[in-house]
Amino acid sequence: MTDGGQSFFSTRAREEIALAIERGLLRAKVISPKLAYSIEETVASTGIGRSTIFEEIKAGRLKARKRGRSTIILAGDLAEYLEALPVMA
Repeated sequence: MTDGGQSFFSTRAREEIALAIERGLLRAKVISPKLAYSIEETVASTGIGRSTIFEEIKAGRLKARKRGRSTIILAGDLAEYLEALPVMA
């Protein structure tokens, strides 16, 4: 948004972007305010259980990193994992 509550994009541009997303030609990305999540934060934000998170990490489907004793998951890695899950029809 710019000053005065006006959108950065014109109405026509917003409509074209929405149509492209709807047709699958463009993906809408939600930008996380955080760069990384703890396991507990990952569980809270996704609703996926703690044990399942660790199983997915062990299986190599979800990337995680260690910082000392803490396990962290980068926001981009979490988004990539979630996008790779099967789509329900």
